[in-house]
Amino acid sequence: MDNSELTRGPFTCPNCNKEFQQFSVFNAHSQEKCVPADSQPFCIIFNPTSNKNARPRKKLHLTVEEYFYGKCNGKKHKQVANFNPSKKYKCYSCAKVLKNNLRFMSHVRHKIENHWKQNDNINDFNICSHCYRHYDTPFQLQCHVETVHSSVAASTTCCICELNFQDEETFLFHMKNRHGCQEMPYVCKICSHRSSLYSDLMQHFRECHENSNSLMCPFCLCIHNTGNSHLNHVIQHLKKSYRCSRCRLQFSSSVAQCQHLTIDHMKTMRSKLRYPVPPNINDYTVYVKLRKKASLPLKSFFFGSPTAREVLATSFPNFVDT
Repeated sequence: MDNSELTRGPFTCPNCNKEFQQFSVFNAHSQEKCVPADSQPFCIIFNPTSNKNARPRKKLHLTVEEYFYGKCNGKKHKQVANFNPSKKYKCYSCAKVLKNNLRFMSHVRHKIENHWKQNDNINDFNICSHCYRHYDTPFQLQCHVETVHSSVAASTTCCICELNFQDEETFLFHMKNRHGCQEMPYVCKICSHRSSLYSDLMQHFRECHENSNSLMCPFCLCIHNTGNSHLNHVIQHLKKSYRCSRCRLQFSSSVAQCQHLTIDHMKTMRSKLRYPVPPNINDYTVYVKLRKKASLPLKSFFFGSPTAREVLATSFPNFVDT
């Protein structure tokens, strides 16, 4: 047999199904540790363009954290304007006086948990104390807490909805069909700080709005200035609740739920996109995969570090970081 026939392509890799026209390239690829195609599921994000004469799209490979999650800092001047260290809050149900807004919010949260424990309905024992979801059995609740609310969440956990999925394909299908690029539905109503993580927003409130006149509802993130209005509002959530279909928040009225879906789940502006997502993301065909290791907390994947800005300035000169 002629040697030219042996080196004639195409040659298909049995692991990743890639085709090579030259045998030397295929041989070099086969000697590397190639990952099988079916071992790393991915979803393709394709935004159609109206320009039929546009050049072929570039390919962009990102992880779930890089494409779907993000954080945007709010306005700092509003934090000082709402600062009042001398104000105290009194609970009208038990007459207890709390010295600042964070202690009063924690006091109200303990009242919610005690209300569920004292209720005669056995299903109330199957409520998650983190996200207030109801489960049918204690085993389902335990699985939910271990996979979603542990220090390191499972790789198939949607950190926006705070739900875990049985496999990677189902998880990626959920992310593609329910969430957009760097979707940040958790918004601070005081300074417009936004985040994809509920826990990150609560940490922001503790760090930036402590000793202020503001009280944040743990269910819907709305702001109240008095203890009575805050406690009455939380009681309304216990009576009737409308859960958002795209995140963990729940509302006391359908009107507030619709406003949240319309405003807080809106697409992120191009100027607000964070590295490594380019501002002209619609010009790319994006391949989204799970990160290889789930050993790091998700906060380490949040963008805006100095090294990221340096890389961004060289890769995307027109990017505006605010």
